[in-house]
Amino acid sequence: NFTKFTTICLELHQSLHDDAISSAASICTVDGQCFQFGYKSCEQEKTSLSAMVTPFLYCMAIEELGIDYLHRFVGREPSGDVNALTTLNSDGLPHNPWTMSGQLCISSLLMGEAKPLDTAKRFLALCQKLFPRDGISMPEAADPSERKRWNDHASSLVYMMRHRKTFPTAVDVAWVLDFFFLIRSFRASPKSIATATAALANGGVSLATGQRVFKPATVRAALSLMSSCGMASRSGEFAFAVGMPAREASHTHSLFF
Repeated sequence: NFTKFTTICLELHQSLHDDAISSAASICTVDGQCFQFGYKSCEQEKTSLSAMVTPFLYCMAIEELGIDYLHRFVGREPSGDVNALTTLNSDGLPHNPWTMSGQLCISSLLMGEAKPLDTAKRFLALCQKLFPRDGISMPEAADPSERKRWNDHASSLVYMMRHRKTFPTAVDVAWVLDFFFLIRSFRASPKSIATATAALANGGVSLATGQRVFKPATVRAALSLMSSCGMASRSGEFAFAVGMPAREASHTHSLFF
């Protein structure tokens, strides 16, 4: 009963302490029912997607490159650590697509010989099929605070993989970083993000357009990896206690499918 569920959500949120009231949540079901609660402007105010782009980036990579080729460069196992960890698996690969090293590998593979802005526009065009109309936007430049915080760390991960000869070598490192930080700076409202997320819960069919964006096999792969690895160091506990695919994008943002 969706009405009863929304009532419970509101009562729960109102019972929280004042600091938590500044948070927001948006829920979208596969039949198109949407509900938001929390911060008053959560329906319209946009936020940077940051690592929330990764499920869509991973699906795009599978569709364009094929899952077997993609996973020659990225593993499929939980790391047991935070997503920004600086270790690789025994084969010298990122543990899974949700780690920062995995995201950088996928970014490089998608770029090929294209420029960062061209690849970002291609990714934006894909996202626009999943998000409501005008629901996602690309800034003129990457978020400077995000880049300042993570640029050296991301660079070290790329060079570490290049040293192990497991990183795609065709793309300039600076270009990979430009693309990586630009797509993490895409902006959308919580309601729009929930609508796009529901497309994966809906087997790859967009709730915004009714069109199929991803193949069922692509979505199954993404949801399976989010079930086992999506919550970083808490993936096992989350799978045991909650049991649904999820993606911890940061300490302040998470996606649940």
